[in-house]
Amino acid sequence: MKQTTVFAALAMLLPATCMAQSESIKPVAKTKSRKIFEMNTYGINIRDFVQLPTGKVIFELSRVEDFDRLHELPAILAQLRKDTYFYKDSIDNSTGSLKLDYVINDEKEHREIRFTHYAPEGNMFVTRKGEISKLKTEQDTIKILVHALTGDKDARAGKKKNSVMSKYKWPYDFQVILCLDNFYDLDKVIADSAVLRQAVDTLRSVLTEGMVSNPRRHPSSAVYKTKTKKLLLSHNGLMTSEEFYFHSSISAPAKIVIGCNVGAGLVRHTIAPYAEFAVSYINVWREGEKKNFSYFGLSAAPYFFFEHDAEGGYHVYNNWFINAEVGAIHNVDPHLRDISMGLGYLAVAQGNTFRGTTMKAFVNIHFRNSITISPELIATNNLTQFFPGITVKLFTELQNK
Repeated sequence: MKQTTVFAALAMLLPATCMAQSESIKPVAKTKSRKIFEMNTYGINIRDFVQLPTGKVIFELSRVEDFDRLHELPAILAQLRKDTYFYKDSIDNSTGSLKLDYVINDEKEHREIRFTHYAPEGNMFVTRKGEISKLKTEQDTIKILVHALTGDKDARAGKKKNSVMSKYKWPYDFQVILCLDNFYDLDKVIADSAVLRQAVDTLRSVLTEGMVSNPRRHPSSAVYKTKTKKLLLSHNGLMTSEEFYFHSSISAPAKIVIGCNVGAGLVRHTIAPYAEFAVSYINVWREGEKKNFSYFGLSAAPYFFFEHDAEGGYHVYNNWFINAEVGAIHNVDPHLRDISMGLGYLAVAQGNTFRGTTMKAFVNIHFRNSITISPELIATNNLTQFFPGITVKLFTELQNK
């Protein structure tokens, strides 16, 4: 059960000091649904969620440039609050919920409001000091639809600035949705407008180059928590709600890690010192509060073998493997960091340990205490002779870009 009323925007521009609600602005129509209050969902390329202390805000944008327009949001909210000053009877809905649709253009010269009341789906009561009160259990929603104009259409298409049509501007929409426990919490949002501006700047700063250059091809969503300043960014398209990240992958910026391993390996019957110089490309994502990652790495790793020479001394033989590995894990084990697997090719051979073409397959088991255990299967003598091996490594990260 709902009731909807549309008020004329022109009437809202009358002086605020001259009228009371009962005698001022009259409803001009009662209608079902008007397209003027709805944004074409096909035009939404960016959907971001901001969690505030008093509720949440959703930004649904068509263009990256709309982030600049969102800096005007505190002024738009203040104008909305002013325009709704006379509608206390229409706003108050002590037990149900209110949806307020507010349409405004760039110049703020044309504005329309629609109030829709919804009956509660159930009733909740509380008894305090012998008095029974009925509680409001559902949030109020404020949806602000902004009719905007693009910049130079032909300039966007790469045409000359002095084209006859170069001054043509075409309209489009973007919208902001506020979900609040009570409509009057809007006053707290307006008073703390600096938080909104910071959230807008943060959301704009994390967009990738692809999202900026072609948001239609690279739609994006993000969840920003203003209290903890935690940001979750999706590279997988638009999210339907801020809870989506509990069952979907939310990516964080990828990074490159340069590291060094030192340790020892058991090859045939010999324990040989081991070193490894690695470069890894790591893609980080989250599922809820759990951090996960996948990565691809390349490394150069020598084994050092010592053999007696003819004079009774020792000679050092370096055998260099070039390795490639991939790894991915849902990081839930408190001790295990990740598991990867890879292949290695013997690029430099010295001594008698390996003969002919030699390769190895290995599994790296990385523990959180920076120890890695690597079971190996080595194929030597032109891949005709096989034997197992194992290497224990200590990991040191040199650079994290």
